[in-house]
Amino acid sequence: MDLGIDFISLWAGGKVFAEGSNPYDNGKVMQVISEHVVGVNNLPGGYHNPFYLLPILALFGMMSYRTAATCWFFATMSVGIFCAESICRDRSYRFNHISGNLVSILLILLVFFPFSKHIFVGQTSIALLLGLVLASGSLRKGNYIYAGVSGSLLAVKPHLVIPLCLTLGGWAAIHNRKALCKCLVGFFLPLAILSLLTIYIRPTIISENMAGIAEHYSRLVSKQVTLGYIISDVTGWRGASSLIFGLGAVLGLILAVIPNLSLLERSIHALFIGVLVAPHGYAHDHVVLLYPFMIAVDRLLNWNYVAGILITLMLFLICAIPFSSDIFANEWISIVVPVILWAFYLYRNPFNGNLKTGNS
Repeated sequence: MDLGIDFISLWAGGKVFAEGSNPYDNGKVMQVISEHVVGVNNLPGGYHNPFYLLPILALFGMMSYRTAATCWFFATMSVGIFCAESICRDRSYRFNHISGNLVSILLILLVFFPFSKHIFVGQTSIALLLGLVLASGSLRKGNYIYAGVSGSLLAVKPHLVIPLCLTLGGWAAIHNRKALCKCLVGFFLPLAILSLLTIYIRPTIISENMAGIAEHYSRLVSKQVTLGYIISDVTGWRGASSLIFGLGAVLGLILAVIPNLSLLERSIHALFIGVLVAPHGYAHDHVVLLYPFMIAVDRLLNWNYVAGILITLMLFLICAIPFSSDIFANEWISIVVPVILWAFYLYRNPFNGNLKTGNS
């Protein structure tokens, strides 16, 4: 896999859109890539992301590929460091072994395989992590409009966070409907502005988006890191993915009404459910699990420092070896990491709502 192969598609789609053409036209996107990107041995697919991201990607498309890729790399690194540092400062959990200094944060990001892979391919999933971190901070301060605006970043890949949205929305509908209304206003406002701007620039973009997405999924053949896809692949039943996704949505609603459970704890369990039941996804999408990963590592170090380090490295290798090996070219095996992390959560801190200290 070539460095930044997913970003190549994002950059090319933004460039095609900036030039006034259809970014969902695979032929046009491939032409831009072949003309402007040198040394790509494995050509990526066309642009198949939401249309409302195009005005932002067009800014990168106006740059040369190398300049845009460099900016994207440093922006992603900065967001990762900011999110990890913000998690360390979050008072909802007291870290005993992970500090907020730069060295500690970089080590955590290095051994967190989804982030490493995210950097490698140049993906957008980290926007969800940023949205979660910013929204969490705004909610604690009672800034519900800003929380909604931050949460709009989840729309970059909404299929990964449906259970989380149902959990938070259901909980807020029960406990604080006024806050929910403000969050929804903040959530939809930036999406509406970006959508209207995109439609103004290219009025046919919605129909092109629908046709492009349908074509992309009709030829999607790579194995993916979701339970539904794996069950479909093993059993041959194509409806398994939809059933698993529906069950995940139901679990999200159930989490909203379970008593004696903190909002953070509900959110963490909903995140695990979301990445596992998503209709499609890859290892880099698990970057949204950075918060529970950091808590799990801290708890492992509490239990046994040496064993904690070894287990953390083992989890990294479980993902990295299949990803880098020709024998295990399909990366679905990396789904075991969120399963192991979630199982550790349920074992070390079951549904008791106690997530306020670093001791478990």
